[in-house]
Amino acid sequence: MLRLSAVVALTLLYSALTKTTMSQQLAGGYRHREDHHKDPHIKEVVNFAVEKVQAARNEQLDLIKVVSCQTQVVAGTNYKVVFEAATPTQELHTFEATVYEPLPHTKQPLQLSDHKLMDKNESNRAALQKSERSNPTLLGAFTETDPASSDVRAAADFAAEQLSQQSNSLFPLKVAQVLKARTKTVAGMIFELQLKLSQEKADEQIVEVEVQRELNNKFTLQKSKTLEQ
Repeated sequence: MLRLSAVVALTLLYSALTKTTMSQQLAGGYRHREDHHKDPHIKEVVNFAVEKVQAARNEQLDLIKVVSCQTQVVAGTNYKVVFEAATPTQELHTFEATVYEPLPHTKQPLQLSDHKLMDKNESNRAALQKSERSNPTLLGAFTETDPASSDVRAAADFAAEQLSQQSNSLFPLKVAQVLKARTKTVAGMIFELQLKLSQEKADEQIVEVEVQRELNNKFTLQKSKTLEQ
């Protein structure tokens, strides 16, 4: 009787511990895997995702590049992968797929939980997030940036547009030249720019602006100051 009671107690304890562990695992968030390009198991997961997405679309897909991978510990592991693949007509598409890997002792196979074809904005955002995560030396400090880069130009044009709206002038401000540019990575990107702005029927002016680009590519003009020439 005592032996039976002990067995029951141990069983209940094991069950409680298992439920607690699973609950803690299920509460976990996704973690970026910067080693995805060299981890053979992640490559295996991506190949599985490509195979399943290919079957679902009834279209041949050739894996071109793994853009990113995130993992989440649940009762097993979720892999959220973003990859580029080419069709037989050489169209390049970007997909996001979630693959579930059950716990090893269950001996269950990989499962494709979800997948979608990403539009251009989503693809650009995924690439941008990867780029900003892969430059830890830039975090928290401004660094000199090429004034002619497309990112800088987009931030400069946005600043000119916002300043035009604030001025209520009939003639919009236009970026004549980006004189200086610095950037800082903080949950997105901050642009510190010195701009030469032109305006019809007005003298050119030099302004300093600070523009923030969030991870969703939304720009915000943080501050601006006109410099004496």
